[in-house]
Amino acid sequence: MAGYIEDEILFEATVATLVILHEEEREKKKEKKMWVREWVARRSRFGAYSCLLKEISSEDSRECRRFLRMSSATFYELLHLIEPAIRRQDTVMRQCIQAEERLAVTLRYLGSGNSFADLAFLFRIPGNTIHKIVMDTCAALYRILRVDFLKVPSTEAEWQQISLEFAQRWNLPNCIGAIDGKHVAIRSPGGSTHYNYLKFHSIILLAVVDAKYRFLYFNVGANGRAGDAGVFRDSTLAAALENNTLNIPTPVPLPGRVTPVPYFIVGDDAFPLKPYLLKPFPFRRVIQNLQDAEEEMERRRQRIFDYRLSRARRIVENVFGILAARFGVLQKPMAHSPERATTVTLACIALHNFLRSKVDQEFVPPCFIDREDTESHRLIEGDWRQNPHQLQPLNNAAVNRSSTDARLVREEVKNYVNEEGTVPWQSHIVFG
Repeated sequence: MAGYIEDEILFEATVATLVILHEEEREKKKEKKMWVREWVARRSRFGAYSCLLKEISSEDSRECRRFLRMSSATFYELLHLIEPAIRRQDTVMRQCIQAEERLAVTLRYLGSGNSFADLAFLFRIPGNTIHKIVMDTCAALYRILRVDFLKVPSTEAEWQQISLEFAQRWNLPNCIGAIDGKHVAIRSPGGSTHYNYLKFHSIILLAVVDAKYRFLYFNVGANGRAGDAGVFRDSTLAAALENNTLNIPTPVPLPGRVTPVPYFIVGDDAFPLKPYLLKPFPFRRVIQNLQDAEEEMERRRQRIFDYRLSRARRIVENVFGILAARFGVLQKPMAHSPERATTVTLACIALHNFLRSKVDQEFVPPCFIDREDTESHRLIEGDWRQNPHQLQPLNNAAVNRSSTDARLVREEVKNYVNEEGTVPWQSHIVFG
C-alpha cells in the first residue's frame, strides 16, 4: 500500500512539473513573439515613410516621383481606390501598419526592385512582414485596378475607336492592336527541391497594346521555354479571335478601296499569319527568287508594307520599355515562384494602365519613347532603348503555314499602303 501511495505521489509531482515547464515554455514563446527589435519599434519616428517620404513629398516633388514612380497627388488617388482592400485593424497586441505605408512599401519595391531585406532597413519593418505586405498589396492592386483600367474592349464602338487612333497616329486603318512577348526573369532558390520553379528561368508576358501605349490584353505566367507563337496559340485571345467572340466589327474596305478587310493586330515574324494577325513578308525566300523587274517591284512593295507595319508595331516595344524602366523589379530576376512573380507582374501592368490615364507629361517624358522627326519622319529612338536591363525578347520560332485568306488580307493591306494609303516619306525612309 505504501508503495502505491509513493508511486501516486511521484506521478502527481511529475505531472505538476510538466505543467510548470509547459507554462514556462508558453511564456517564453509569448515573450519571443511579442519581442520587437528596438530600431524596428522606432519606425513611426525614423522609418522612411514617416520621415524621408513625407519630407520629399513636401519639399521635392521630382524626387518624390522617383521614389514612388508617381506624383504625391496620384499616390493618394491610388490609395483612395485600394485602401479598403489593404487596410488592417489594430489588435490588443500591437498597432497595424497603415494602408498608406503598406502602399508606399509596395510601390518602392516595384519601382526599385530592391530586396525585402534592403526595404526592411529603409522602412524599419521586418523582411518577412514586408514580403506579406508586398504580395497582398500587389494582388489588391491588380484586383481593384483591372475593373476600370484593364478592360478588354467589348463593343464594336470601342474597337472602332482604337482603330481610328491607329489610323490617325500611325496611318494604318483597321489596326486594333500590336502584339509581342517578353521574358520576366525568375531566380532559382539555390538548388532547393522544395520549390516548383526550379524548372522555370522566366515567365512570359504576352501583350496586345493600343495606339496610346495601353495594355488591351495580357497573358502572364507561361513557362519561359515557350515561344511567342506557342503562348499565343494557347491563349484565350487566340480562341476569342478564332471564334469571333470579342464583338470586333465586321470587315470593312480600307479607305479608297472596295475589298473588305478584317480588323487586325500586328506582330513580328514569330507569330502566325492570320486574317486577324498580320506580320512582315518573308524576304529571304523572295530575294532568292528575284529574276526580273517585276519581282524587284514586288519586293519593294513588300518592304513598304513591312515599314508601315513596323511603325504601328513599335508601340508594343515602347510599352515594354516603359514598363521595365518604371518598375525596376522587372529588370532583374525575381526571387519568387512563378505564381508570385505573376502577381507582381500583373500589379505592374495594372499600375501602368492606371498611370497612362494621367497626363502624358507626368506619365512619361517626351524623349523617353520612340518618335519621328517632324519633317523627315525618320525614327528617333527613345531613351528607354539605352537601358541595358530591359525585358528580354522571346526566341522567334518560324511559323510558315498560313491560310489563303490570311495571305489575301496581307496582300490587300500591302496594296493599300503602296497606293491609296501611301504617305509621302515612306519610299525615302525605306530606300534612302
